[in-house]
Amino acid sequence: STSTKASSSSSENLQYPSSQARKESFHFFHGVRDTDWKIMKSKVASHSNHQHPDTPTLHQDEAPHWYASNFDPNFSCLHEKRVSVSGGLGDGGKWVCDPH
Repeated sequence: STSTKASSSSSENLQYPSSQARKESFHFFHGVRDTDWKIMKSKVASHSNHQHPDTPTLHQDEAPHWYASNFDPNFSCLHEKRVSVSGGLGDGGKWVCDPH
């Protein structure tokens, strides 16, 4: 209900009223402490997109090999969860960010 959503939102605002994560993510991330947000940002800033930065196109004609060597995730949610379709159909499970 709307009143439940409003009360949960207002209590969240009281818990982290000036959250940097909330501001800098345009309100996408809620309830992330400033110290945790700073660590998450630091990990992203120090991350290299390429395993071989001097030759980023190495193995570009071999898609599986290239993707395994480039663009690893540099950001992780605090509460990620793997979800899958029962029966194992499709290309496997997916990771979702903060599914609560």
